[in-house]
Amino acid sequence: MVKRVDNAVYDVVKEVTAGKFRSGFHAFGLDKDGVAYALDENNKALIPPDVITKVEQAKSGIVAGQVKVTDAMAK
Repeated sequence: MVKRVDNAVYDVVKEVTAGKFRSGFHAFGLDKDGVAYALDENNKALIPPDVITKVEQAKSGIVAGQVKVTDAMAK
């Protein structure tokens, strides 16, 4: 898993410079590229293509709201 803190920081700085920043809780999930999985030339050969396809389908389903995931931050 990769936490894309760089994308979250970039988005917040962009909001601040545009005068649109609002304090509070900001969620950066799959839809905002806030989290991802590590897939590169070092590990791609270890993961079967059908698994990559299934993961991409799950990712698309999550972003589209078709697959519900547990919100660890919800109380």
